[in-house]
Amino acid sequence: VKAGLPADRIELDPPGKNTLDTLAAYQRVDIALDTYPYHGTTTTCEALFMGCPVVTRMGDRCVARVSGSILAAAGIDDCTADTDDGFVEIARRLTGDLDGLAARRAGLREKILASTLCDQRVYVERLERTLRALWKDVCAAA
Repeated sequence: VKAGLPADRIELDPPGKNTLDTLAAYQRVDIALDTYPYHGTTTTCEALFMGCPVVTRMGDRCVARVSGSILAAAGIDDCTADTDDGFVEIARRLTGDLDGLAARRAGLREKILASTLCDQRVYVERLERTLRALWKDVCAAA
């Protein structure tokens, strides 16, 4: 409201009774505004999978960079801000183009599923590389 969003466009819902209720609620959400400085993780992935764009603001701590990393892995590079003003601007841009927002929502699940965010092979390869590098460091220090 402080940034100019009409109060009647904001709804605060109680928690869902179960996971299916929670996931169904994303169908009523235009965009998800990520929390700051402690980002969502499960909620970010749930929102994206349910076709709900997520806007996040990056910080300088790990907990304030999680959603930005998720969005990057999903190939979504236009919903991450570095400042509060940038965060508001992204939300305004998305909600100012309702046709574009509807198109984004319609293809979001497929985009997520086709991205490295959901590519188990790529994830395992990166994890294995990281573990090998850590093991080499341990062996070199011994």
